[in-house]
Amino acid sequence: MVEAKNNSKENVFIQSAALNGSSLENPWLGHEDITAGGKLVLLMGPEPNKKWGADASAAASLSISKP
Repeated sequence: MVEAKNNSKENVFIQSAALNGSSLENPWLGHEDITAGGKLVLLMGPEPNKKWGADASAAASLSISKP
């Protein structure tokens, strides 16, 4: 389940996020998080939150494996 709190035509930017009640510092979810299910809550606002997910440690690395 995904819930976007305070969402409107003006509030289109994610301010913070929580998965199953725990704050997310990273702006991405892992495969395990998605397959486990639960509740993702996004708090929306009118301006980008430039601090959320901006730390270099929050960067995700993708690797694509070929069959």
